[in-house]
Amino acid sequence: MALTDNMFADTLLALLKKEMTSEVFSAGSSSSRNEPQAPLSEELTSERLHVTEYLNHQSNPAFSLARCRVPQGITTEKHRLTVAEWYVVESGQGLMFLGDSEIQVNAGDTVQIPVGTPQNITNDGHEDLVFFSVCMPRFEWETYQSLE
Repeated sequence: MALTDNMFADTLLALLKKEMTSEVFSAGSSSSRNEPQAPLSEELTSERLHVTEYLNHQSNPAFSLARCRVPQGITTEKHRLTVAEWYVVESGQGLMFLGDSEIQVNAGDTVQIPVGTPQNITNDGHEDLVFFSVCMPRFEWETYQSLE
């Protein structure tokens, strides 16, 4: 539940900034590296945040990876998950609510969110708050419980 500063976050952010593009490729598919599948798209969810799914497929149930964007002044829906989750903050700042704790987060921070912990985040900065969400096992809507 505490803010963590570790090599996992640094490595993940470096990889994402270097390797992610607007094209998605699937290993073992008929597509070659030069033939993209669908471009990534950002969707506004009922949680009040914008999500771009980088990796979330039933063929890889071990984890999922999404880029999340919270506009200035927005607080996401209070909820809990039945999977473990980590936020890796790419840019902006926010106030994270975890159970009974409040944690100020900034670019470069990582937050570990244990299974079942009530959570939400407020963008209290002057720009979009952007973070990567890693869920283990992978996120599915059945793992989500709204607390509002």
